[in-house]
Formats: sequence, structure tokens, C-alpha cells
Amino acid sequence: MVRFSVGTALYVALLVLGVSPISASAEPPGECAQVPAAASIQKLLADGDFDGLDRLASRVHDCKAETPDGLRALDAFYSRVVNLDPESTDSRHKDLIKRFEKWSKAKPQSAAPHVALAMTYTSFAWKGRGRGVASTVTEQGWKLFKERMGLAQAELGLELVSSDPQAYVEKMRAAKAGVHPPGMKDKEYAFAMFQKGIEADPDYYPLYYEYSTTLLPHWGGTPGEWESFAREYSDKRGGLEGQVLYTRILWEKSHWFWHWDYLHRSNLQWSELKTRLDAIAEKRPDSTVEKNLYCYFAALGLDLKTASGIFDWIEAGGSGAGKENERRVSWVWKNRDGGDDFDYYRISVDSAREVIFEMDLEPLVAARGLLTFTATVQGPDGTPRPELGYQRSITVDDFLIMNSVKSHTRLARIPDEAAPGRYVITMVAKNNATGVERTWTREVGEAK
Repeated sequence: MVRFSVGTALYVALLVLGVSPISASAEPPGECAQVPAAASIQKLLADGDFDGLDRLASRVHDCKAETPDGLRALDAFYSRVVNLDPESTDSRHKDLIKRFEKWSKAKPQSAAPHVALAMTYTSFAWKGRGRGVASTVTEQGWKLFKERMGLAQAELGLELVSSDPQAYVEKMRAAKAGVHPPGMKDKEYAFAMFQKGIEADPDYYPLYYEYSTTLLPHWGGTPGEWESFAREYSDKRGGLEGQVLYTRILWEKSHWFWHWDYLHRSNLQWSELKTRLDAIAEKRPDSTVEKNLYCYFAALGLDLKTASGIFDWIEAGGSGAGKENERRVSWVWKNRDGGDDFDYYRISVDSAREVIFEMDLEPLVAARGLLTFTATVQGPDGTPRPELGYQRSITVDDFLIMNSVKSHTRLARIPDEAAPGRYVITMVAKNNATGVERTWTREVGEAK
């Protein structure tokens, strides 16, 4: 079967469609950025070591350095102390709520337990509501959602948390769900919280990630709106900090799209992004984090020559005598399933059996209907290879929601185990309602 790259998995197959912050500081991570693993922080919480938790929370709150893997210490701390996911049980939420309440009573001047408690209540609210569209939510689901979100907002409304940037991230997340003061619109309130957040810490990147999410078409934004925001605020920041901020916003937003056509779909020019990455690389020539990000974006920009050279640098362990370099930085290569796609990118970049389809779909999405993609493959001997082809469909409405522009880039790959030789791949896209279709044909594989 032809396998297509959807998400970061780089599989050229069955589907039709196809953040954590980094401080701008160039200094090596100091003691303040040494954030314990989630298991260690959870043990402090389970043991009731609120002195230890408070010392850690205070240290990471004031830390502007990166953690060793390139994260902001405060963000890493909150993700590890709350440590929830969509599959977490009701009992897990209730247990955390009790522990954070005990922490807040033991340390009444500490903001961290209130922010952590708000994060837990918010997660619990969505657990009660369910993740489906509004029409699928039961009366009891709405009741639980409103009650628990109210409890979260009560924690975030305390003056005590006003200097904690994560509190404003949580308020923006609530705004997307319509939870905000009456008389304000979702985006209006989110922007007000964003402004307060960057006053507290202008380099806390989750603030930028969350507000730019409210500008996506998924949430009622207009095409190009979040990209303009990224440029505006990175230019306001200026210097190295601004260049880093721009790339971090783009990295986080890439996880909202199927990756390989991300830059095309977002109308982002690889040449512009490359200029910014070059400026960062000049200041941080031996940074593992920056090299991984440069490599990631080069792959998304389909600059396979540049990506290949950086993969070599990463896998060789960096540059210079005594330099140590991790093979990968996990958050850069993390996919939607929580796995690590470093190897898939590497294989893709080096493959002689991949082909890029750049598809103008303007005529096909001018009217509603079912959009069908059909890939057929002809083997090196000229015979059809139906087992390498596929057909998948999506409505035009859903396709346009996922795409902010009407062009589509697909990456196709013949499996390594297939016989050597040149393969002909034909891609047909058709609007089944109007009958309009377009065809693209490409060759891939070893020379005859």
C-alpha cells in the first residue's frame, strides 16, 4: 500500500488529510531549570511534602533559563504536578483536588496549588461534559461542566495568582469554551488575559500558544490571522528573543495540522522562516534544541537537503571536541499519539522512493460535496499494483476547516520492501457532487 504522511508519522497511506515553550535565554540550564521528573513531583505531593513543593514552585516561577531539554521550567513543573490526560479517571481527578487543597491550606501564600487546582478542575469539567460537539452533551454533562469550570475560575480569580503566567493561560482556555465575564466576547476576553499574562512574563510561551489558538479557523478566526499575530508579537519582542518566539509559535501550531503540508497550508514561506532560523543558529551554533527545530522545519518546508545535513549533525552527537548532543529532543518530534517520529522523518528525507504532490484544489472545493482522493500505482513492469493504492473521502466542509488555504501537499512513498524500479503514482481528486476532478501523475523509485 502507498503510505502517506499524515501527522508526523510520515506514513503515505490511508488518510485523506494530510508545546512546550523554550526560553530565549542562550545560557546553559542552571540549577533553577532542573525540574524533577513527574514521578518525583508526584511523590512529593503524595507524601504531603508541601515545603518541598513550595520551594520547587518558587524556584521554577522565577527561572528564565531552559530545562536541559529546552522547556520553560514553570510549564514543565505544572504539567508534571498535575499530570492528567484525557483518559484520567474521576478518582484520579478527585484525589488530586484533595491533595492540592491540602497544599493550599498548608501554604496559604503560595499561588502554585491554586493554579494546579484550577487546571485539575478544568480537566474534570471536560471529563464531565465529554469531548463531543455541543449537541451531544447531556443535561447532566452541562451541569458538571459549569460547576467545575466555576470552581476553576474561582481559584484563578484570587489576587494571589495574578503574577503567575500559567493562570492567564488557563483563563484563555476557559474563554474558548465561553467561560468568561458576561458582556465580553470569547476572543475579547482571551486577548485581555493574554495582555495580562505577558505583563507577568513576556517570555512565557504558552501564553502565545494559547492566544494564537483562539485565532485559528477552528475557533472562529480568519485565515492568516494567527500567522499575523505571530509576526507582530515576535517583531515587538525583537532581537534573538523575537526570532525564537516566532519559531516556537510556528512549532506549536504545526501540531494543529497534518504536518507535511503545514507550511503550504498556512501560507508560510520557507525562505522567510529559514532566514529566522539562520539568525538563531548563528547565536546558538551548538544548541541541540535549535538544531532539532531547524531540522524539523526544514523537513516541513520540503528542504530535504538542509534537513539531511542537520540530521547528520544530530545523529553524530553535535560538533566540537567534548560536545554532547542528544539524538533528539522529544517534544520537537512528538506526534499526536505521543510517540517519537524522529526516525520517520530521517527515513523520509533520505528516501529515493518518495514523491511530493502539490495539488491545487480550488476547482474542487468551490461547491459542497464529498471530496475523494484515489491513488493508483503502476509497477516497474507496467502492471497495476492495486495493493499499493487507496481511496479515501472527506466532505468539502471538513476539508476547508482543516485547511486555511485551498492548496494541498501530499507526500507519497513506495514501501522499501517493494521490488526495485520506477513506479508511476496517479492521484485523482474528485468532487463527487459536481463531478469536477483533477489528476496528477508522478514517477518515483530507482532509475530504470
